[in-house]
Amino acid sequence: MSVLRALPVLLASALLLAACGDRNEGREPPATRVTSDDAAEAARVLGLEEPGRADWENREFANGVFRFENFTLLLAQVETEGGEDAEDTLVESRLNAEIMEIAAPRLEEGVVRFDRLTLENAVLTDLEGGETRFERLVIDRPGPALSRSIAASFTGETDDLPDLAANLAAYSFREMSLAGLSVSLPEGDGTLQAANVSLRGLDETGLELARVESISFDGPATRFEIENVEMERVGARFLASLFDDEAASLLQTAISGNPADYYRSLSMTGLSGVASGVVYEMDSFSADVTPEGERLRTTGSMPALRLSAERGSDPGEHVHNVLGFLGYEEVVLRFETDTIYDPATDTLQTQNNNRFVWEDGLTLSAQQQISGVQAYGDAVAAARDSAVSEPEALAELERLLRLHRLEIRLEDHSLLDRSFSAYAQMSGVTPAQMRVQASALIALGLSALPAEIPRPFINAISRPLSDFVRDGGTLIITLDPPEPVPLPALVSPSGEFDIDRLGLAVNVERPGQE
Repeated sequence: MSVLRALPVLLASALLLAACGDRNEGREPPATRVTSDDAAEAARVLGLEEPGRADWENREFANGVFRFENFTLLLAQVETEGGEDAEDTLVESRLNAEIMEIAAPRLEEGVVRFDRLTLENAVLTDLEGGETRFERLVIDRPGPALSRSIAASFTGETDDLPDLAANLAAYSFREMSLAGLSVSLPEGDGTLQAANVSLRGLDETGLELARVESISFDGPATRFEIENVEMERVGARFLASLFDDEAASLLQTAISGNPADYYRSLSMTGLSGVASGVVYEMDSFSADVTPEGERLRTTGSMPALRLSAERGSDPGEHVHNVLGFLGYEEVVLRFETDTIYDPATDTLQTQNNNRFVWEDGLTLSAQQQISGVQAYGDAVAAARDSAVSEPEALAELERLLRLHRLEIRLEDHSLLDRSFSAYAQMSGVTPAQMRVQASALIALGLSALPAEIPRPFINAISRPLSDFVRDGGTLIITLDPPEPVPLPALVSPSGEFDIDRLGLAVNVERPGQE
């Protein structure tokens, strides 16, 4: 896929990545010196010597830069047939730009290279009827594979390009930025806009910076706005996992080893929107990876995510009724996490608060210690480099991850009371009676679970869970094995479950009980 046709995809990637900083401390690298003959030869290879796939009203060359005015480039065309009596039609994908500049174009080992590509006030149409507009695009100091990809947009060639995930250095760039972006999806599916999208400093070590400012989407059923998203020093291994076409399990994506393989900081501010009748608003979210001696500390915080019903719509009325059923006008969610990675022991361990809070509802807390995360990340990377993609083979690598301890605490604040009071009113019984009935149904339901769920686990959790539903308090599930166990041992397809080996304990802590 050419870079010019992939602009919406690049934007989507930028939403997941985001940050600021410059490995070269802002110093502009010197311009590559090219002769007029060098530039003319590169222009000939790109089809920019005479109008053809590309057309323009004016072209000039000065100080090593080609400048085109009112530039048009045919990216693709498809002949389609209508009904039985309809004539063939030609659907085209085109790029139109008021200004296009290519700085220092030249041939290097038969490949057109350049210092910078700039497009101003451009419109890109696609074959499905979508349209992308932007005020300014800059691609500065592209690597050889990225240069080839851009050149393919001009020439129409479809020669094989190296895989992006395994060749970040070949797709390197100093800067890639978009200003005044507006993407209209086909068939009225919505419009995505962003004031600025900037990526900076991609090389074999990862991405130095990604930032998106003032982004919004307006669609028939969904709309959102974000003031700012930033991500700093995104690791190469994390980027490779994003662009890898092979399917990966959630665990394989979530654990890549050293937390620095992900990023060093992530922040989002000013999120708000509506989806399926739910109005949501989040002032901020942040995560940071910081050195503490030889160890790395990862902290994350979401102070508040507010959810309420959209008024004046059928989906919103349904959400309003559900919230009202439980006695809520809005739901407020909070999240915080704090972990330490020790490379000396290759261990990831939580500390302080690691919890998800539903205000006036419940609190879910977790503490854990897992070793082998770097070994696992290295093994997954090596498997991908060796073209190993079978899910079974990748899943087998999870045995490198070993659980030392896990404690999960589910503390009820008022959600059980709200739920049973509401259902009791519907059923014509008291809330206490409804709790007893639900407790009995829990035990019955667990006994009817399929055989793949280990029976010893069901037997261990059945009574405490029933007691928790009946009386409230805090449900505590602990795995404290005498020796660290591989993660796949936690769930056995045959239903085997060694409680003693895993150190399983399930208890209920009553209010005021220590």
